[in-house]
Amino acid sequence: MKNLVVNLGVVAAGGWILLNSFGQYTTMRAAWKVNADYAKKIETLQAENERLFRLIEIASSSAYLDWQAREKLGLGTEDDYWLELPTEEEIAESPGRTFETKKKEVWQEWWNWLTNK
Repeated sequence: MKNLVVNLGVVAAGGWILLNSFGQYTTMRAAWKVNADYAKKIETLQAENERLFRLIEIASSSAYLDWQAREKLGLGTEDDYWLELPTEEEIAESPGRTFETKKKEVWQEWWNWLTNK
């Protein structure tokens, strides 16, 4: 009888350990999945962070600031030349002036470029 109680106690303890181990395994498996999800999010955020740092570097460069000043505000430097082109009405009002454009073939443009013409 005493051995039966001891054996039942050992079986009960073993079952409890087995169930507890299974519960820990399922908890760890869920934690691994959450960890993998967070690892993917971290990779995505690091890539976005690097992209934003590159944009900050570009936006803070003097060349970009000069380009923005020229493009958005119409500002130039001292060495810039501004051309005042005639309007469509001024061109139509001057009958003696004709503007023709000759279409060159691509090979002619290359030949002129290669021969510095």
